[in-house]
Amino acid sequence: MMNSEIAQTKVFKSWKAKASIKPHSYVSIPETDSGIRWYYGFDEASHNAFRFEVKINYKLSKLYSSSSISVSTYHDGDQVTNILFSLLDDSLRDIFSEVFLDLVESSKHGGTPSEACKCILSEYERWIKLFSAGRKTGLTEIEQRGLFGELYFIEQECDKNHSISDIILNWSGPDFGEVDFVFENAWTEVKTHLIKEDTITIASVGQLDHPNIGSLVVYALNIDEEGRSLNDQYDIVRSLIKSVGNYNLLEKFENILIEFGYLHLPIYEKIHYSVVETREYAVSDSFPKIPRIIKLPNIKTITYKLIIDSLEEWRIR
Repeated sequence: MMNSEIAQTKVFKSWKAKASIKPHSYVSIPETDSGIRWYYGFDEASHNAFRFEVKINYKLSKLYSSSSISVSTYHDGDQVTNILFSLLDDSLRDIFSEVFLDLVESSKHGGTPSEACKCILSEYERWIKLFSAGRKTGLTEIEQRGLFGELYFIEQECDKNHSISDIILNWSGPDFGEVDFVFENAWTEVKTHLIKEDTITIASVGQLDHPNIGSLVVYALNIDEEGRSLNDQYDIVRSLIKSVGNYNLLEKFENILIEFGYLHLPIYEKIHYSVVETREYAVSDSFPKIPRIIKLPNIKTITYKLIIDSLEEWRIR
């Protein structure tokens, strides 16, 4: 991923200054080692747009356009191909800049122009999945913190009680269950809070009222420049998964992250966390929780907060 703040600022300012750039006008950036030249600006309809030029006759193997971003190809002679990305949905304007920077960086991974094109389009397919999931903005700080906690749990749990494969296969993700991790005979819900906070939020009645023995793991975090970013924690878990050599497991991991709305982007380098304290509680029948049975048909959701210091009776770590 491209981490240059100068490059990001230049792109944002240029796309916002529509009055100073004519339609179908582009600014180029230095050519990559793989022979790809990138341009950003506006297409003929004044949409935010970027394109890359490659000195081969390259044809798209599938349709990449969507209702949000149009992808088209045009040729300049027999041996020069331009692939144009035009933004159709203005609500994606900020993240469109991230798409551009990400694809520029991905083009550096190909040794030849043809390989670079494949790298670009493969990376773009990940963005298509993200947009299909309905995500149009980056994760909020609270969402980043929550995902950081789950990734940190995966790292800490790995090879202690479960293998990395077992953990990923039983990771519910954001939309597939009320509990974060559901194993054969146990489950775990992961929560995070900043050290200055004295409560944690339970998002639904089913989050702690679940069959079998369960545990609640709570990480107290400090925002700390010497700590880890969300991207750092992602890299750690991804390395653990890659070490087992299971491509399907890695793909499942990446797909869960897309469901969260996460891609490895420079915007997730800004906040760094350090884990100050770990607490684990046994969620027994007596644990303070709202049971499912009280949920009424005319109440859509119930959220509540637990006072952390009041949970010592159930603490096991």
